[in-house]
Amino acid sequence: MTLQNMCLQMNLGVLVLFTILACCVIAAPRCNDSDLRGCMEELKVLTNNQDLAFAQTERELSQTCGHLQDAMQCVNNFTSRCFDESQRELYRTLTSGAQQLLADLCTQGSGFRSKYLLHASCYRNLSSEYRKCADSYLTQQETAKKEEMPVKDKLRKSC
Repeated sequence: MTLQNMCLQMNLGVLVLFTILACCVIAAPRCNDSDLRGCMEELKVLTNNQDLAFAQTERELSQTCGHLQDAMQCVNNFTSRCFDESQRELYRTLTSGAQQLLADLCTQGSGFRSKYLLHASCYRNLSSEYRKCADSYLTQQETAKKEEMPVKDKLRKSC
């Protein structure tokens, strides 16, 4: 898999990850979507700022990684608190690739990080495609929040 495909997969994977997690909230009666919404707030910084979403410098990438790692930690805390063991195992299975990619990208001096930064300007040129997907997802989520229906139905609709 090329570096370009891996980075695009990571960006799309983050969006898919949060959709999957929102769907799992249905089965977690002691937690609700507002718990998970807090985790998603950390990602809004990236979806609203393309300079950070497609970092081109060490400094920008460190800042981006901070937001991604905070969001991932928030979700990990949510799953520990709200999921039963079988749900946590499913979460680990579904996110292991994204977690590894995040670790590789966000480790100072890693080969993957160096290669990413070498080609970062190309990734920024791809950002219009990513933006279309992100905008569509965010619009769908905002619409679901405004609709009057039980949380369970809102979450199913987002899946």
